[in-house]
Formats: sequence, C-alpha cells, structure tokens
Amino acid sequence: MAGPIPLPTRKMVIPTRKTPCGQGSESWDKWEMRVHK
Repeated sequence: MAGPIPLPTRKMVIPTRKTPCGQGSESWDKWEMRVHK
C-alpha cells in the first residue's frame, strides 16, 4: 500500500443566512456535513 487511503466521503456545505429577510449586513453561517459511506 502506498499510504493511508481516505474513506469515500461526501461533503455537503449548507450556507445559511443568519439575518432574516436579508436586512442589514448579510452574515452567512456555513454548515459542513461529512457523510461517510
């Protein structure tokens, strides 16, 4: 074996808005979800 083999992972990044209705400064929250198969 050449080295450590990374598990097949599915990366899901879900950007969500913190401010409702987009008023004022737009602050984004990034949720990163890693699904291992």
